Amino acid sequence: MKILMLVNWPVHRVQKFNSAILNPDQVVSGESYWFFKYWPSSVTVDVMGIQKSGFLYTLEKPSKVHLQFLKTFNRIKNYDLILSFDSPSAFLFSLLRSKIGFQKAIPHILIDVGMPIAVERFLKDIPPNLVCRLLKQAFNPNSVSHIIFHSSCQRPFYRDVLGFSDDALSFVPFGVETDYFRPKRVKNEGYIYTAGEFRDFNTLIDVYERWHKELPELRLRTALPPPNYLPPKVHWLPRASIATFVEEALKSKFVVVPLHNTIRSVGLMTCLQSMALGKAVLTSNVPPITDYVINGKTALYYDPYDVEDLYKKIITLLKDAELLQTLARTAREEVVANFTIEKMGINLWECISGLLKRL
Repeated sequence: MKILMLVNWPVHRVQKFNSAILNPDQVVSGESYWFFKYWPSSVTVDVMGIQKSGFLYTLEKPSKVHLQFLKTFNRIKNYDLILSFDSPSAFLFSLLRSKIGFQKAIPHILIDVGMPIAVERFLKDIPPNLVCRLLKQAFNPNSVSHIIFHSSCQRPFYRDVLGFSDDALSFVPFGVETDYFRPKRVKNEGYIYTAGEFRDFNTLIDVYERWHKELPELRLRTALPPPNYLPPKVHWLPRASIATFVEEALKSKFVVVPLHNTIRSVGLMTCLQSMALGKAVLTSNVPPITDYVINGKTALYYDPYDVEDLYKKIITLLKDAELLQTLARTAREEVVANFTIEKMGINLWECISGLLKRL
């Protein structure tokens, strides 16, 4: 089986594994890519990531619709399967299939970590009713053979809004590399740590605005530009390598993952990586997280956008050393048992190979 995989991020071509780069962000010469290492060796995969330079990028940057598949336009017929990871990578290809039947005979499976975010992301300046119509034009049963999603709360969106039958939808839990993300003996420096994009940092900053005298230092690492004002003890740091994330998370008191109340499966990776590192995690009680967290056992919830509740939960973790240690231990155990990259790879293969037999 020969697969073309379109992904929604830059991919580095390297001769040997680089520990400073996330697994999905690198193709190692002579090795299987990412979760495909758990697929049969007869499967070959060509990975097409986005590039941050060149002619196509000048078109992609304003539209946020990725055009990288055009580079394989003349040879796309040679593939047995097209896998698209996230909607911007799949949008144009799906639209061509839907409208003119482009390469209709090749199965197209969307592994989607956030198609509903199209409203906020690459179609954010278009009125919502037109957004919905555009989504239906591109992502429908005529253009996408199957959708795999990492948050079960998304099923009604694909079924009721985009018109997919339940048979065309599959929930496969996300997984992380627990050999790489693992506890280490390091000095705990006592700060609270948070990182990522598409986060509700405002609520967290509001907590520090009101109660900074009672709280330890907050280290916030993101690609987003800092606001004009930050309260005392909040350190807004630029985006860094995954190795830096691991080092800083390990040295923290605990990790906060402040999420918006949405069905977007955003923040799952940060939560699972932090849990795998053996860190207690405090996160918003939002639908995508409920598949992965047992409140009070493997992580602690706070009510989204609730400044006082977030403050109370932070104080709880600062004062209850036993709870902090229990959450850290059981978090690691839960990820190793249920949310590894190996389990995700095996589950994806079972899902996709079974689907291809039915097509």
